[in-house]
Amino acid sequence: MKVGRLPLWVALVSWCAMLVLIGLVTAYAVPLHSAFWLRMLPWLLARTSGLAAFVLLTLIVVLGILLSHPRNLVEWKFSKIIIVWHRYLTVLTFGLVALHIGAIIADSYAKVGLLGAAIPGLSAYRTLPVALGTITLYGMILLTTTAANPKWLGGARWLTVHRFSIAVFVVAWMHGVLAGTDTLAFTPMYILAGGAVGFAYAGRWWIDRTLPPRPDPGPARTAPLERTDGTSAIPGGTS
Repeated sequence: MKVGRLPLWVALVSWCAMLVLIGLVTAYAVPLHSAFWLRMLPWLLARTSGLAAFVLLTLIVVLGILLSHPRNLVEWKFSKIIIVWHRYLTVLTFGLVALHIGAIIADSYAKVGLLGAAIPGLSAYRTLPVALGTITLYGMILLTTTAANPKWLGGARWLTVHRFSIAVFVVAWMHGVLAGTDTLAFTPMYILAGGAVGFAYAGRWWIDRTLPPRPDPGPARTAPLERTDGTSAIPGGTS
């Protein structure tokens, strides 16, 4: 199996399973025979796809932290496995985000509209939460584009940009908490997601503090080394 790729059948099964799950949750929320169904369908699709995307984003950030963890680079050496799922889950998340945005634009009740979804602050419905969602989308696009082309910025600058993944997660977390009318029901999920990312990041930060200072590489090495899979070879780098 090549680095950064999954077998086709795994991709197909995971996509089908995700769509079936969203369909079942949506159908369970409102009976199919109800006249209320058609009016609620866009909102329910937006909510279920948004929640699924947030769960996957949590996994992506945690995997990114583990990917560049000093112990993984030196001892665990799980990069070839982690990078495959890190990249694939990113693609899957963008698919769910596209469904989420399309559904919320189609929702006649929310009336977010195309401009409201594309430009922060133009949504008449829950202006701040929707704006946070739009900012999250643009942050994900920036991180994914630069991660796919690390040579555009160089090792050090790429790492600096990629460290904003934590900020993007925080904005996405705020978007989910503030945008949903049913946030209270999903409070345990938001606590677990925030705790997982916070714990992984704190553990990584603590390991960096306890590591001995790295020796000066000398004038010949002016830029961080990069692995062939796109991850930094410097223990202090973050994904």
